[in-house]
Amino acid sequence: MKHLYFCRHGLSQAQVDNAWGGQNDTSLTEQGHTEAHAAGAELRAQGTQIDLIIASPLSRAHDTATIIAGTIGYPADRIVTDDRFVERTFGIYDGQPRGEDDWFAHHTYQELDDVEGNETVEKLQERAARGLEYLKTLHQDNILLVGHGAYARGLLRTIKGLPYTDEFEHEDIINIIPNAKVIELI
Repeated sequence: MKHLYFCRHGLSQAQVDNAWGGQNDTSLTEQGHTEAHAAGAELRAQGTQIDLIIASPLSRAHDTATIIAGTIGYPADRIVTDDRFVERTFGIYDGQPRGEDDWFAHHTYQELDDVEGNETVEKLQERAARGLEYLKTLHQDNILLVGHGAYARGLLRTIKGLPYTDEFEHEDIINIIPNAKVIELI
């Protein structure tokens, strides 16, 4: 692998509903479909060659990957889905309303570590490190990983050599993961 690109899924119904997405299988919205088409069109316009697309099996990520694939001429039946790249589970919160409009303005992801059934930030980063090691074993030069926000932050911290305790300490990690924007990680 020479280049690793990442794209967070397009706008999901859970985001519109202000609900915890986590490992709940929420769908893309119409806007999410439009965003995924735009991400693919941008890749095509830049002339970025993608040799392999890997996606989380959750529909919001897999559907985003499928739309991008169609837009760049990549065969959809060659998209690899892999459970290593699913979103962090928020335990009993998955799929439930958040309550506050901007929960993270007053809380951190680490506060969720004590929620029943939750994957801790530390465990998420360990999983992201294992996922990165797997990606490095692949022979394709240009890989696009389509996944989720919290997972991407763990992956970015791993690539940058930052500890899991730096969940929101670096502006470049917080702000670099918008919906349906392809970013080059490596």
